[in-house]
Amino acid sequence: MANTNDDKAIMKIENVCFVGAGTMGCYNALVASLSGYKVTVFDTNKENLTLMANRQQEFSEIFLANGIYNPTMLEQAIANISSTTDLAKAVENADLVSESVFEQLDIKRQVHQQLDQLCPAHTILTTNSSGLLVSDIEDIVERGERFVALHTHLLSPLVDIVKGPRTSVDIVSLLKNYVESLGAVPLVLNKENPGYVLNAMIAKLLSTAMLLVVDNNIDFEAIDKAWMQNANSTMGPFGMLDMFGLDITQYGLQIEEPNGRMKQVKAKLTPFIADYIDKGLLGVKTGQGFYHYPNPAFKQQDFLLGDNSIAKNNENAFIYQRLSFAIIIGAVLLAANDIAEQEDVDKAWMVGMMLPKGPFVLLTEMGVEAFKESLQLFVEFGSILPGDAEKIEKHLHQLD
Repeated sequence: MANTNDDKAIMKIENVCFVGAGTMGCYNALVASLSGYKVTVFDTNKENLTLMANRQQEFSEIFLANGIYNPTMLEQAIANISSTTDLAKAVENADLVSESVFEQLDIKRQVHQQLDQLCPAHTILTTNSSGLLVSDIEDIVERGERFVALHTHLLSPLVDIVKGPRTSVDIVSLLKNYVESLGAVPLVLNKENPGYVLNAMIAKLLSTAMLLVVDNNIDFEAIDKAWMQNANSTMGPFGMLDMFGLDITQYGLQIEEPNGRMKQVKAKLTPFIADYIDKGLLGVKTGQGFYHYPNPAFKQQDFLLGDNSIAKNNENAFIYQRLSFAIIIGAVLLAANDIAEQEDVDKAWMVGMMLPKGPFVLLTEMGVEAFKESLQLFVEFGSILPGDAEKIEKHLHQLD
C-alpha cells in the first residue's frame, strides 16, 4: 500500500524518476535534467543503464546541431542523472514518476502496482504509453487521482496529458506547468483516445500512403516526394515508417479493434509490411527499411528534383490530395468525438509535425463541400466506417 504518512498536497515537482532506460526513458531523463530537475533512472537491466549515457549523447548531438544547448550544459546534464536497479531506492524521493516500459498491458499494470506501493503518497504516477489507454492501467493503483498519461513525442516539443477516470484537475495543472518548464508544449485531451491526437492523425496518413502503393501501385518514393513538396516537410510517410520502425507498424496492425474497425485496410497492409519484416528490414534501427541508412535518399539534395511532365504533376497532386483528405478525416473525427478542441487538434499537428498548417486550415483551403464529396470514397476504401462518415458530416454541418 502507498505510504500514507507523506503530505499528498505537493505544490511543485523537483525529483523525477524515469522507469525504463530505453529510448524514451533516456530521452525524457535528459530533457528533465537539462531543465534543472533531479533525475533518477531505473531499469532492471544493468546493461541498459550502462548504455544510457551513450544513448543520451546521441540526443545531445541532435540538440547541439539544432543550437538548443551548448556542450557544457549537455555534459553536465548527463553527469547529473543517477541510475539504479533498485526500484525502492529510485522512487524514495520522487515527486513524479514517468514509466516507459515495454508496450504490454500486463507488464505496465504490474509496474504501476509496484510503484503505487513503493512511492511516497504525494508522488504522481504517469505512463508514457503510446498505445494503451489510461483506463487500461489506472484501476490497478490506489492513487487514481494522481495517475495520468504523460506522453512524449520523440524529438518533438509536443507532450500529451491524458487524465484518467479519477485524475485530479490540480494534478493536470501541475503537469502542465512541468511540461512548460521543459520548454515543451502541453496538450491536454478532453478524454482518452487510442493514438491520442497527433498519432491518431499520423496513423491515417501512414495507412493511406501504404494503400496508395498497394491499391494504386504508386512508388513509395513518389508518395514521399509529393508529401514533402506540397506540405513543406523534411520527411515523407515512408521515411516516417522507417523512423518509427516497421515492426512497430506491424504490431499496430495486429491489434484488434472493436467492431472490426479498419479490418479491411489491415488485411491489405499486413502482408505489405510483413514482406519487409521477413527480410529483417525494420527501418532506421536495422539500417534499411524503405530507404538505406544513415544516408537515405530523401535527405539527398536532388531527391525532390525529377520529372516535371503533366502526368507526373497530376500524380503528385492526386497523392497529396489523398493524403490531405486522410489527415482531415482524422482531425474532424477527433473534434467530433470531443477528444480535443479544433484549435488543439491543429496545434498538435503543427507542433508535432513542425508544419505551418493544421488540418482544419487545410480543410478551409480545400473547401468543406469538396471534402464532403470525397468522404464516400474513403468509406469504399475501408479507411473509415460509414458511421464515422456520418459523424464527420454532422460535425461539419454544425460548423456551417
